[in-house]
Amino acid sequence: MALIKCPECGKEISDSAMVCPNCGHKNTTRKSNPKALLIVLVGFFLVITTILFVTITQINKSNKQYVGGFKWGTARKEIESKIPEVKRYTNGSYYIENDNILDTGQSGVYFYDFENDTLVGCHILKVAYFAQDDPFPQTEFDNPEALYQKLEEMFGPPDSGKYVKLRSSEKGDHPTWILDNTVITFSINEISFDMR
Repeated sequence: MALIKCPECGKEISDSAMVCPNCGHKNTTRKSNPKALLIVLVGFFLVITTILFVTITQINKSNKQYVGGFKWGTARKEIESKIPEVKRYTNGSYYIENDNILDTGQSGVYFYDFENDTLVGCHILKVAYFAQDDPFPQTEFDNPEALYQKLEEMFGPPDSGKYVKLRSSEKGDHPTWILDNTVITFSINEISFDMR
């Protein structure tokens, strides 16, 4: 900060003062601070970038078509027409075997749950074999780590829980994603997509 003379009254004032404190004359020689301007611009840029990132992330989460390209409320007949090999299970849900779960190259079974003939849930299971169209027994996915990574890629980090490889019989805090209208839960032998 340098001192200059006020052109009106001749008193010494700071070169950064907006007006002369003695006579009130506007300081036309006032110098701007380039560092302060840079800090303001960088701060503004960071705020805008953060807002855009959060907005895009939320849009991506809410626009996902959950499991097999079907949205909640899809009619059972529409699923049957798009996947003719889907079979009715004894509990009223429908299932189909799949050799490429979530594009990871792993095999398993998709179970579609319906209420009033509209889709309300989907469970992806790994089963050992089928006996008279009954999948039995439930077993671990071939590569649960790859499925977990795929879910993180699709939906970001889980909202609760963390991935720990547990045996099928053990209880644990399973990773859970809570989206606008869906809760996704992951374990080493099942991925559940449930409408909230």
